[in-house]
Amino acid sequence: MPLVISTNFASMHAVRNLQKNNDALHNSLNKLSSGQRIHRPQDDAGGMSVHLKLASAAIRSEVVKNNIQNGISFLQARDGVIENAMNVVSRIHELRALSNDPTKNAGDIENYNEEFQALRQHLFDLQNEEFNGVAMFNKVSNAEQQDTANSGVYEIFTSDQTDANGAPSFIIEGIYLTSTLDDITDPNVTIDAINDSAIHHSSLANHLTDVSVDTEELIHEMDLLADIRSRNGASISALLHAYDKLSISKENLSLAASRIMDVNIAEESSNLARVNILTQASSSMLTQANASSQTALNLLRS
Repeated sequence: MPLVISTNFASMHAVRNLQKNNDALHNSLNKLSSGQRIHRPQDDAGGMSVHLKLASAAIRSEVVKNNIQNGISFLQARDGVIENAMNVVSRIHELRALSNDPTKNAGDIENYNEEFQALRQHLFDLQNEEFNGVAMFNKVSNAEQQDTANSGVYEIFTSDQTDANGAPSFIIEGIYLTSTLDDITDPNVTIDAINDSAIHHSSLANHLTDVSVDTEELIHEMDLLADIRSRNGASISALLHAYDKLSISKENLSLAASRIMDVNIAEESSNLARVNILTQASSSMLTQANASSQTALNLLRS
């Protein structure tokens, strides 16, 4: 290479290497300080795109998990109401047995009837129970008359796809609680007038001696409530399994995103040491290259 003054090729080459090594040093420092392998799109454009989609799916999974937990809470609260309804019907059955005692006088029967009337109203009130302002049970018995606010039917999505077409979901079925208790909750029926035939008469008198209590009907009501509670419990179990599945899915999504985005500290520390030495060497060689022009000046002086 000729000895020239106007252009210092060695210096230009050293400058380019210094800039490249210095950029690599800053990039390595950024990775170690942020803990991320990709902190600029140009580091890995495709990897960043995949990471963003995986991270978004993980975030949606967490939201869906919260929705499932709310659904479980709803069902657990409804289970408590159903349990209470069973206790009420059981007490009514007990009152029926007490009213059959031939040693009880009319005043005693009236006292039993007073409690029955209160329990019957309580069953009406249970039908209108709400959870966070939404109906726990169907408020109308005819399915064709139901609307969203009164149906007690809710759809819980169970994947990060949320409400996309074909996305998996679980339907919380509506329950018309007093459909099993129509005889008991008929406003004209008294403690001794609970049977199928009684509710079809409009002229029922509010006296215990009107019609005999149908014990088999009370047993049937308890069986229906037990069936309702069993199905409600099955729904809780299904949502718990959906929650577990989504927890595993979110964990795997987070791990996949981590493999793309997170930096390997050991590997990057080694790379930092390498580019740090190269940067210092480039800087030193640039100093030497700048000094090489002194040779030409020395020739000119001589």
